[in-house]
Amino acid sequence: MTKQRKRARNATPTGNNVSDDSAKSSSCDICDNAVSTGNHLQCNTCNGVFHPLCVNMSNDDFRVLQPILPGISWVCPACISLIREKRKAIDDQLQHLSTALHKLEVEYRSLAQKVDGLTIARSPSATIVQPIASTSHTVSAATRDQQRRNRNIIISGFPESEQIPDVESLRELCECHLNYKPWLDDSKCQRIGKSSPRLLRVTLASEQAAAELLFAAKTRLSKSSDSSLRKIYFNRDLNPAEAEQAYLIRKERREGRQSTVNSVDDGSVLNPLAQPFPTTSEGPTRSA
Repeated sequence: MTKQRKRARNATPTGNNVSDDSAKSSSCDICDNAVSTGNHLQCNTCNGVFHPLCVNMSNDDFRVLQPILPGISWVCPACISLIREKRKAIDDQLQHLSTALHKLEVEYRSLAQKVDGLTIARSPSATIVQPIASTSHTVSAATRDQQRRNRNIIISGFPESEQIPDVESLRELCECHLNYKPWLDDSKCQRIGKSSPRLLRVTLASEQAAAELLFAAKTRLSKSSDSSLRKIYFNRDLNPAEAEQAYLIRKERREGRQSTVNSVDDGSVLNPLAQPFPTTSEGPTRSA
C-alpha cells in the first residue's frame, strides 16, 4: 500500500476497471510486478492497477467480478481508506460549524432581548421611530392627492342649467369654441362651492388630457368675441398650499395696481410710460 501512495499517476481514469493492451507493460501498485490484460483490477479513483491477490481478493471472487468490471466502479483499499479519512474530517468540520452556529443563535437571542428591554425602558426611542412611518404615510397620501388633482380642472363662471346636464354643456363649449373634444369622466363632473354660478370641477382621463384642455381654454377663450365666454375661466385644481400662494399673489397684484392708481391721482407719477397702467380687469387667473 505504501508503494502505491508513493507512485504519482497523472493519467485520467479510463471509465472501466479492465485496462487495454497498454496494461501489459503496467506493474502492480503493491508488489510492483507486471500485470497482464484481463488478470488485474484498476482503481476508478487513483487509476492504479493491482493483482487480485494483492488486494486480498481470491481468484474465485475475481472470476465472479471480472465480467461486470466494465460496468461498475472499483476502488482500491488505499483509496477507500483515504475517502473514509476525508469524510471523517468533513463530518468533524460540520459538527464544529453546527456548534458555532448554535452558539451564535444563543448570543443573538440574548442581544435581541437586551435591545427590546432598552426600547421599552427608553420611551423617547420608541417615539423617534413612529414619526418616520407617519411621515412616509403623509408623503404618500400627498403624492396620491396631487396626482388626482393633476387630472382635475376647476371651471368658474360656467352657467348652470336645470334642463341640460353640465357635462353636455361643457362638451358643446369645448367642441364649438375651443376646437377640442375632451375625454371626460361623466361621473366626476360636479358643482362645488356656494358662488353663483357655482364652480364646476371636472376630471379628465389623464394628466395630459387635462393639460391640453387648459391650454385650449387659455389660448381661445380670452380671444373670443363673445363677452360671455371671456367670463369663463379654466384653472388647475390647486391644493390648499397652492391656493393660498395664488391668493397672496393676486392680493399683491391688487395692492400694486391700487398703489399705482393712487400715485397717479396725487400726481406723484410724472412719466406714465415708466409705470404703465394694467389694462386687464380684475378676475380669476387663466391657467396654462
